[in-house]
Amino acid sequence: MSKDLNRRDWADEEEFDDPTTLPPQQITTNKDGTKTIVSFRFNDDGKKVKTTRKIKTTIIKERVNSRVAERKAWPKFGLEKGKPSGPQFDTTSI
Repeated sequence: MSKDLNRRDWADEEEFDDPTTLPPQQITTNKDGTKTIVSFRFNDDGKKVKTTRKIKTTIIKERVNSRVAERKAWPKFGLEKGKPSGPQFDTTSI
């Protein structure tokens, strides 16, 4: 029986599964453009639970009247002067 001295046995590995740690979240991009997210968590009973989610991202393009787009580019004035673009929740009600 000659055994390679350089070869390691799988049982000699020093990796131990710590029951209190969770594996990292895995994100995989599929051929059809969807993403598969695999994550782990502990449930109420203290057991590890694997959660797999498939996410499909869609892009919706919206046509806006050229006059409306022009008005959106105007600088703000009055009390809103100097604030970033877009509605401000403290002064705008929709």
